[in-house]
Amino acid sequence: MNIASHGARLLASWTWRLMIVSAAALLFLAISFVGLRRYDWLVCQCYGHCIPSALLLAAVIGCGRKRLQWPACASAALAPFFTWYLVSDKPSDYFIWSTVLWALATAWFAFEMTAFIRSCAQDAKCEWLEKMAGYTFMSLIYLLIAPMAAIAVANMVVLGMPTNASFWDATIQSLHATPKYLLPIVWNTFMFLKICCAAVLAAHMATRQSFEEAQNAAEQQQSDDDAPQPPPSDQQETTP
Repeated sequence: MNIASHGARLLASWTWRLMIVSAAALLFLAISFVGLRRYDWLVCQCYGHCIPSALLLAAVIGCGRKRLQWPACASAALAPFFTWYLVSDKPSDYFIWSTVLWALATAWFAFEMTAFIRSCAQDAKCEWLEKMAGYTFMSLIYLLIAPMAAIAVANMVVLGMPTNASFWDATIQSLHATPKYLLPIVWNTFMFLKICCAAVLAAHMATRQSFEEAQNAAEQQQSDDDAPQPPPSDQQETTP
């Protein structure tokens, strides 16, 4: 990694932010495996799924990057609607679509963060991190957006045709089939967690390399100062 590049310095300055994003992705995975089975405690009573969204916002607040701040703000603001959707006896369409927007905002953040890491890795000449970011970006497109869109369209067709339901009603009914969406969400959350952890590792390596180079430069300067100086010349200038 070229420590003198802007991308390496940017990754190094984002170390603690990337660690918070990694923690948020890890919590998303835990909620996907455990929370959906025991949502009465983790999701409904404790609003556990709101914590990762709040962490995403805390990670990018004040960073000056609007493309990361906007999806983080939307994810944090819309996260409670998932709980209200679950605890409602008869969930309204407003709760359902707000929950969908929360999921889309979180996916949008994953896209933007992956693109940010990829650009930093490309600028820093870090090929392994750039490849991992590229694979994650393609996974988000082809293994998250495409399958979920296909499942949604299939559900609308299957649920709408036998009952002659309207497009709107079929869409609402398809959103209740959450287990079908769980596998691509879990897989891509794992991919996003992996790229965030890899970025933390690359940032740590860049910081360590920068510290070692600064330490070597200081030692070199100290050795130059301690080196014996040549004696002054005894020759005196003669005047004409």
